Amino acid sequence: MKLIHILMAVMVPLIWGAGFVVAKGAINDFPPILLMAFRFLVTSLLLVWFVKPPIGSLRALFLIAIVASAIQYSLTFTGLKGLDAGFASLIVQLEVPFLVILGAILLGEKASLRKWVGIIIAFAGVGLLIGKVEFNNAWGSVALVVAGAFTWAVGQIFVCKLKNIDGLTTTAWVAVFATPQLFVMSFIFETNQIEFITKASMSIWLAVFYLGIIMTALG
Repeated sequence: MKLIHILMAVMVPLIWGAGFVVAKGAINDFPPILLMAFRFLVTSLLLVWFVKPPIGSLRALFLIAIVASAIQYSLTFTGLKGLDAGFASLIVQLEVPFLVILGAILLGEKASLRKWVGIIIAFAGVGLLIGKVEFNNAWGSVALVVAGAFTWAVGQIFVCKLKNIDGLTTTAWVAVFATPQLFVMSFIFETNQIEFITKASMSIWLAVFYLGIIMTALG
Protein backbone atom coordinates (compact mmCIF):
# COMPACT_ATOMS: atom_id res chain seq x y z
CA MET A 1 0.00 0.00 0.00
CA LYS A 2 1.12 3.52 -0.72
CA LEU A 3 1.34 6.05 2.11
CA ILE A 4 -1.72 7.91 0.79
CA HIS A 5 -3.75 4.68 0.97
CA ILE A 6 -2.66 4.06 4.56
CA LEU A 7 -3.58 7.62 5.51
CA MET A 8 -6.99 7.25 3.87
CA ALA A 9 -7.59 3.97 5.71
CA VAL A 10 -6.69 5.59 9.04
CA MET A 11 -8.77 8.71 8.38
CA VAL A 12 -12.04 6.81 7.90
CA PRO A 13 -12.35 5.40 11.46
CA LEU A 14 -11.01 8.69 12.84
CA ILE A 15 -13.67 10.71 11.00
CA TRP A 16 -16.46 8.28 11.88
CA GLY A 17 -15.36 7.94 15.51
CA ALA A 18 -15.31 11.70 15.93
CA GLY A 19 -18.75 11.77 14.33
CA PHE A 20 -20.15 9.65 17.16
CA VAL A 21 -18.75 12.10 19.70
CA VAL A 22 -20.18 15.06 17.80
CA ALA A 23 -23.57 13.38 17.39
CA LYS A 24 -23.68 12.41 21.07
CA GLY A 25 -23.18 16.04 22.05
CA ALA A 26 -25.94 17.16 19.70
CA ILE A 27 -28.62 14.59 20.54
CA ASN A 28 -28.50 15.55 24.19
CA ASP A 29 -30.46 18.64 23.12
CA PHE A 30 -31.92 17.64 19.73
CA PRO A 31 -34.01 14.67 18.48
CA PRO A 32 -31.66 12.05 16.97
CA ILE A 33 -33.78 11.12 13.94
CA LEU A 34 -34.36 14.79 13.11
CA LEU A 35 -30.61 15.34 13.41
CA MET A 36 -30.00 12.53 10.89
CA ALA A 37 -32.56 14.05 8.53
CA PHE A 38 -30.65 17.34 8.46
CA ARG A 39 -27.37 15.42 8.16
CA PHE A 40 -28.47 13.74 4.94
CA LEU A 41 -30.06 16.94 3.68
CA VAL A 42 -26.62 18.58 3.86
CA THR A 43 -24.95 15.57 2.19
CA SER A 44 -27.47 15.47 -0.65
CA LEU A 45 -27.25 19.21 -1.33
CA LEU A 46 -23.46 18.94 -1.39
CA LEU A 47 -23.02 15.89 -3.63
CA VAL A 48 -26.00 15.53 -5.94
CA TRP A 49 -24.74 18.20 -8.36
CA PHE A 50 -21.55 16.24 -9.08
CA VAL A 51 -23.11 12.97 -10.21
CA LYS A 52 -25.50 11.94 -12.96
CA PRO A 53 -28.93 10.59 -11.96
CA PRO A 54 -28.61 6.77 -11.99
CA ILE A 55 -31.91 6.31 -13.81
CA GLY A 56 -31.82 2.52 -13.90
CA SER A 57 -30.93 2.21 -10.21
CA LEU A 58 -33.28 4.74 -8.59
CA ARG A 59 -35.69 2.14 -7.22
CA ALA A 60 -32.84 0.09 -5.74
CA LEU A 61 -31.28 3.20 -4.20
CA PHE A 62 -34.64 4.21 -2.72
CA LEU A 63 -34.91 0.81 -1.00
CA ILE A 64 -31.27 0.97 0.14
CA ALA A 65 -31.93 4.41 1.64
CA ILE A 66 -34.88 3.04 3.64
CA VAL A 67 -32.91 0.13 5.08
CA ALA A 68 -29.31 1.36 5.33
CA SER A 69 -30.03 5.00 6.16
CA ALA A 70 -33.54 5.81 7.37
CA ILE A 71 -34.06 2.71 9.53
CA GLN A 72 -30.42 2.10 10.39
CA TYR A 73 -29.54 5.63 11.49
CA SER A 74 -32.80 5.99 13.39
CA LEU A 75 -32.00 2.85 15.37
CA THR A 76 -28.30 3.55 15.90
CA PHE A 77 -28.51 7.19 16.94
CA THR A 78 -31.63 6.77 19.04
CA GLY A 79 -29.66 4.07 20.84
CA LEU A 80 -26.64 6.35 21.09
CA LYS A 81 -28.72 8.79 23.14
CA GLY A 82 -28.73 6.32 26.02
CA LEU A 83 -25.07 5.24 25.81
CA ASP A 84 -21.59 6.69 25.96
CA ALA A 85 -20.24 7.55 22.51
CA GLY A 86 -17.22 5.26 22.88
CA PHE A 87 -19.32 2.34 24.07
CA ALA A 88 -21.81 2.75 21.21
CA SER A 89 -19.04 3.05 18.61
CA LEU A 90 -17.64 -0.31 19.77
CA ILE A 91 -21.03 -2.02 19.48
CA VAL A 92 -21.46 -0.58 15.99
CA GLN A 93 -18.39 -2.57 14.88
CA LEU A 94 -20.70 -5.60 14.81
CA GLU A 95 -21.66 -4.29 11.37
CA VAL A 96 -18.64 -6.13 9.94
CA PRO A 97 -19.30 -9.64 11.34
CA PHE A 98 -23.01 -9.25 10.54
CA LEU A 99 -22.06 -8.43 6.94
CA VAL A 100 -19.74 -11.45 6.66
CA ILE A 101 -22.51 -13.74 7.96
CA LEU A 102 -25.13 -12.29 5.60
CA GLY A 103 -22.69 -12.39 2.69
CA ALA A 104 -22.17 -16.11 3.30
CA ILE A 105 -25.90 -16.80 3.59
CA LEU A 106 -27.32 -14.52 0.89
CA LEU A 107 -24.48 -14.03 -1.59
CA GLY A 108 -22.74 -17.38 -1.29
CA GLU A 109 -19.47 -15.74 -0.24
CA LYS A 110 -16.99 -18.12 1.37
CA ALA A 111 -15.56 -17.11 4.73
CA SER A 112 -12.39 -18.76 5.97
CA LEU A 113 -12.10 -20.45 9.37
CA ARG A 114 -10.01 -17.48 10.46
CA LYS A 115 -12.92 -15.12 9.69
CA TRP A 116 -15.40 -17.28 11.60
CA VAL A 117 -13.09 -17.31 14.61
CA GLY A 118 -12.82 -13.52 14.33
CA ILE A 119 -16.62 -13.22 14.25
CA ILE A 120 -16.95 -15.33 17.40
CA ILE A 121 -14.34 -13.18 19.15
CA ALA A 122 -16.14 -10.00 18.04
CA PHE A 123 -19.48 -11.10 19.47
CA ALA A 124 -17.81 -12.39 22.64
CA GLY A 125 -16.03 -9.05 23.05
CA VAL A 126 -19.26 -7.08 22.80
CA GLY A 127 -20.86 -9.52 25.23
CA LEU A 128 -18.06 -8.92 27.74
CA LEU A 129 -18.40 -5.15 27.34
CA ILE A 130 -22.11 -5.29 28.01
CA GLY A 131 -21.52 -7.49 31.05
CA LYS A 132 -18.68 -5.46 32.58
CA VAL A 133 -19.07 -1.82 31.55
CA GLU A 134 -21.45 0.37 33.50
CA PHE A 135 -24.10 1.74 31.18
CA ASN A 136 -26.98 2.31 33.63
CA ASN A 137 -28.75 -0.89 32.49
CA ALA A 138 -29.54 0.72 29.15
CA TRP A 139 -30.45 -2.59 27.52
CA GLY A 140 -32.94 -0.92 25.20
CA SER A 141 -30.27 1.43 23.88
CA VAL A 142 -27.83 -1.45 23.38
CA ALA A 143 -30.51 -3.41 21.49
CA LEU A 144 -31.18 -0.42 19.23
CA VAL A 145 -27.49 -0.01 18.34
CA VAL A 146 -27.10 -3.76 17.68
CA ALA A 147 -30.23 -3.69 15.52
CA GLY A 148 -28.79 -0.70 13.68
CA ALA A 149 -25.57 -2.61 13.00
CA PHE A 150 -27.53 -5.56 11.62
CA THR A 151 -29.69 -3.27 9.47
CA TRP A 152 -26.58 -1.60 8.04
CA ALA A 153 -25.24 -5.03 7.03
CA VAL A 154 -28.54 -5.85 5.30
CA GLY A 155 -28.31 -2.56 3.41
CA GLN A 156 -24.77 -3.36 2.24
CA ILE A 157 -26.01 -6.64 0.77
CA PHE A 158 -28.35 -4.55 -1.39
CA VAL A 159 -25.47 -2.22 -2.28
CA CYS A 160 -23.38 -5.21 -3.40
CA LYS A 161 -26.06 -6.05 -5.96
CA LEU A 162 -25.94 -2.62 -7.63
CA LYS A 163 -24.58 -2.63 -11.16
CA ASN A 164 -22.63 0.09 -13.01
CA ILE A 165 -22.85 2.71 -10.28
CA ASP A 166 -19.91 4.22 -8.39
CA GLY A 167 -19.59 4.93 -4.69
CA LEU A 168 -19.99 8.70 -4.92
CA THR A 169 -23.22 8.38 -6.90
CA THR A 170 -24.51 5.82 -4.41
CA THR A 171 -23.72 8.08 -1.46
CA ALA A 172 -25.30 11.13 -3.11
CA TRP A 173 -28.56 9.49 -4.15
CA VAL A 174 -28.97 7.47 -0.98
CA ALA A 175 -28.74 10.82 0.83
CA VAL A 176 -31.33 12.33 -1.54
CA PHE A 177 -33.82 9.57 -0.76
CA ALA A 178 -32.94 9.22 2.93
CA THR A 179 -33.62 12.89 3.68
CA PRO A 180 -37.44 12.84 3.25
CA GLN A 181 -37.61 9.32 4.70
CA LEU A 182 -35.90 10.47 7.89
CA PHE A 183 -38.09 13.57 8.17
CA VAL A 184 -41.14 11.27 7.94
CA MET A 185 -39.71 8.93 10.58
CA SER A 186 -39.01 11.89 12.84
CA PHE A 187 -42.61 13.03 12.39
CA ILE A 188 -43.84 9.55 13.38
CA PHE A 189 -41.55 8.82 16.33
CA GLU A 190 -40.51 12.25 17.66
CA THR A 191 -42.33 15.39 18.77
CA ASN A 192 -41.91 19.17 18.98
CA GLN A 193 -39.66 19.30 15.91
CA ILE A 194 -40.42 22.95 15.11
CA GLU A 195 -39.57 24.00 18.65
CA PHE A 196 -36.27 22.11 18.59
CA ILE A 197 -35.34 23.60 15.20
CA THR A 198 -36.12 27.19 16.17
CA LYS A 199 -34.28 26.90 19.49
CA ALA A 200 -31.27 24.92 18.21
CA SER A 201 -27.93 26.42 19.17
CA MET A 202 -25.01 27.03 16.82
CA SER A 203 -23.34 23.87 18.17
CA ILE A 204 -26.26 21.80 16.87
CA TRP A 205 -25.92 23.19 13.35
CA LEU A 206 -22.13 22.78 13.44
CA ALA A 207 -22.76 19.14 14.36
CA VAL A 208 -25.13 18.81 11.40
CA PHE A 209 -22.49 20.16 9.05
CA TYR A 210 -19.81 17.87 10.47
CA LEU A 211 -22.06 14.83 10.16
CA GLY A 212 -23.27 15.74 6.67
CA ILE A 213 -20.03 17.02 5.11
CA ILE A 214 -17.15 15.37 6.97
CA MET A 215 -18.60 12.11 8.34
CA THR A 216 -20.88 11.20 5.42
CA ALA A 217 -19.61 12.91 2.26
CA LEU A 218 -15.88 12.85 3.00
CA GLY A 219 -15.78 9.72 5.15
